[in-house]
Amino acid sequence: MEIKEIAFKNTAIPWELNRMNFSQLTLLVGASGVGKTQILNSLVKLINISNGYVYNGVEWDLHFTGDGNENYRWTGQFENIKGIHQQVFEEKELNGQGFPHIPRLLKEELYLKNKRIFIREKSNVKFEKKESSNISPSKSVLNLFTTEKKILPVKQAFNKILFLDYQAEKRNKIPGELIKEIEKYADITFQAVKSIASMGDKDAYDDILPGSLRAVFPKMIIEEASNLILKFFLSQYYVKELFEKIVADFKDIFPQVEDLRFQLLEEKDIYELQIKERGTEWIPLHEISSGMFKTLMHLVEIKLMAAGSVILIDEFENSLGVNCIDAVAGDLLNPGRKLQYIITSHHPYIINNIDMKYWKVVMRKGSTVFTKNADELKLGKSKHDAFKQLLNLEEFSEGIG
Repeated sequence: MEIKEIAFKNTAIPWELNRMNFSQLTLLVGASGVGKTQILNSLVKLINISNGYVYNGVEWDLHFTGDGNENYRWTGQFENIKGIHQQVFEEKELNGQGFPHIPRLLKEELYLKNKRIFIREKSNVKFEKKESSNISPSKSVLNLFTTEKKILPVKQAFNKILFLDYQAEKRNKIPGELIKEIEKYADITFQAVKSIASMGDKDAYDDILPGSLRAVFPKMIIEEASNLILKFFLSQYYVKELFEKIVADFKDIFPQVEDLRFQLLEEKDIYELQIKERGTEWIPLHEISSGMFKTLMHLVEIKLMAAGSVILIDEFENSLGVNCIDAVAGDLLNPGRKLQYIITSHHPYIINNIDMKYWKVVMRKGSTVFTKNADELKLGKSKHDAFKQLLNLEEFSEGIG
């Protein structure tokens, strides 16, 4: 998947994002509070809507491409019910809970290559040449018609948008019981991992899995793992060359590191990531520095995330030291695989290390957020000159209010 363009509005707040486009790497820069994180949150809301969530007063227009580079456009609008306390309803809350006020989905459309797949007006849907009525008045058609051949690729595409939370990754566990199944039989392994997984691209690992392994073990095993720590753990079994490459790259960034391992803590029946540094005993996960851990997880995502993934990262520089930023920023520009990054930062070192053609300067006027490219702001031709001019722009430091 690749996100091409979005326009988003929440009339209940109110808050509006003017139409903006994205590239393979998009760096959102601007003053604190101007709306950078909200842009990422808007994309997360659309993922949630595709999974059955309801948002009061939300409208959207999203352009994206699927795994086969097909062009899609998905639009929709929820009604704005004034005066209600709850502004978002999870899918599980909509089944038989009897909320007196749930916003209806007033209209929704999906286009593939400019040809309309469905149009929805309130509770009536025209899906290609078929018509359906009396469907849920609030849930998206993408959530209600998931088995349809034209909808499934869209759902698979949305499952590849990930808002990475490195601190949450540090809390993820690898249960010993699961690993016992992994070590026993391939078919049991797949079922065990599938139970904690999201849908992935079955063909993305053809180029790295040996033919003999492909014949006996589903290719989606690494992709479907629901967290980066588990992906990393599984890679040492099934794509060992990638596991070893990640460890080697990590040791290049942190020369004091001698090795990494996953150790079974028998009393808890979980596997824990540990690091060995020169002159130390094995360091447990909770004592690994935030910068080291975040750098390792970035290396994992670069090597093991499913091809076509869209990776959202807020305040990219958090917990990264200067030595980590150099390596990680380089990976963003040359991931070696088909990945899209949309990141926010206000750190000068990050901004100055990413080419200005990837910058989106985020500005706000009242409740309306909009973005401009470096060339629109007439920044200098060299990255260094452009960076100095950017720091002095009122639009960058103040967001223009």
